[in-house]
Amino acid sequence: MRLFVGIPISNEIKEKIYEILEPKKKRFPNLNFSPYENIHITVKFLGEINPQRLSNLEKRVEKAVGNAKSFKASVGGAGLFPDSKNPRVLWVGAKGKGLIDLAHSFRTEFDNIKKEDYKKIVPHITFARIKYLLNPDKLAELISELSSLDLGRMLVDSVVLYESVISENGTIYRKIRSFPLKSKKCLKAF
Repeated sequence: MRLFVGIPISNEIKEKIYEILEPKKKRFPNLNFSPYENIHITVKFLGEINPQRLSNLEKRVEKAVGNAKSFKASVGGAGLFPDSKNPRVLWVGAKGKGLIDLAHSFRTEFDNIKKEDYKKIVPHITFARIKYLLNPDKLAELISELSSLDLGRMLVDSVVLYESVISENGTIYRKIRSFPLKSKKCLKAF
């Protein structure tokens, strides 16, 4: 099983992402855009895990979640991974101290399973994968356009253990289990 832990994105934020970025697809035929239903914030990629270890892994996810409280995250801005010279991923940013805290907790708990490729934590939503670099100037222009993007705020009240299933119709993310965060009474309506 190919597994990862992620944060589901509110439908409101997903709709805003697609409303802004969908028209740009024609300008960028070299991008593989993520399907609407696959949009999420990755907390920790775990990789290939033996299904017999799933129960133990779920306990470790519970431990990593610990006493984390629900929080608000802002979504906006854009960038490229690993960098603009060799871009592979186009992302929309996500900000919030709670995101960083969760990422640190999961890195600590799962360090022996999968080391991080990058030291710096950059919470993000992968919007597209770059098949090949067709026109670097055009891509830089897109990032510049999206850098001031503000899609609003969303409540983060759970993390989800997902399985990434590769099919002939593309990748499907199957929810294995949701792990609620503790409620925080002081959260106000947006």
